[in-house]
Amino acid sequence: LYARKRRAYHSSDKRAAERSRVVIEPDEIFAWMEGSAALGAYEEQVLRNVPHTALSYEQNLSGADAQQATYAGLLDRFGLPYEAPQTALRKVTPSRFEDTIENHAALLQAISGSRYACYLDS
Repeated sequence: LYARKRRAYHSSDKRAAERSRVVIEPDEIFAWMEGSAALGAYEEQVLRNVPHTALSYEQNLSGADAQQATYAGLLDRFGLPYEAPQTALRKVTPSRFEDTIENHAALLQAISGSRYACYLDS
């Protein structure tokens, strides 16, 4: 939601690293999470009989080592020759909740009292 509100997920412009905080209301995040769950169920149904490789940002792309392993694994899976990856894009979303969301304390409180509490770090 942070990147969507800022209209920036990544950028090659160094100025994009200037970070701002946004307000995300509990209803917004709950609607987003419900939509994500519905989309995940739909994708699972559609891809049930289709050979594919499932990837997630957190497991496959969040760090340089994970990106490299994912890239090499996909090249290997598809029998493609290795070429060193190149990108000018940089992540523009801060990693810390407190650095991204103005009302983070209220949002955490709302999430901790919801069915989504299991997604919070302990």
